[in-house]
Amino acid sequence: RIKSKAAKVGGKLVTPEKVVFEEEFDSLTMDTAMGQITVLPNHAPLVSALAAGEIVARKDKKESYVYVAGGFVTVEKGSKVIILADAAEHHYEIDEQRAIEAKARAEKALKESTMSAEEVAETEAALVRSIARLNIVRRRSHRRGHVPGDNPETIQ
Repeated sequence: RIKSKAAKVGGKLVTPEKVVFEEEFDSLTMDTAMGQITVLPNHAPLVSALAAGEIVARKDKKESYVYVAGGFVTVEKGSKVIILADAAEHHYEIDEQRAIEAKARAEKALKESTMSAEEVAETEAALVRSIARLNIVRRRSHRRGHVPGDNPETIQ
């Protein structure tokens, strides 16, 4: 009896600076402009804007967590997922102190009444990104005694 290879999701995450990952997964979960989606094998094709948030990549009962600052995702026939992100970093790469400082700067700037509508929108977007990064690092890095800079849960 021949065992068939289990279907996988081919995932590739690219930023302007680097390829963050390119491999096969059991599933990919991410936040889109329309809500959270999980891509499984044989997923319907789609194109969507990606919201700032977390990508959870599952493979062989392990999970990897990646922050993305927005972008676009396409799911092609055969469950090939291509994610073009403005910026991305694994949860263990996030500098929590830097994210706290960025959040504080954005909150302080929003209290100023001298900003134009465009500046307010840019500052609100920066605040959303900072909060997303903080949520990820706090939710993921402090689990099971994780030490920042250590990488016990990553798929690779």
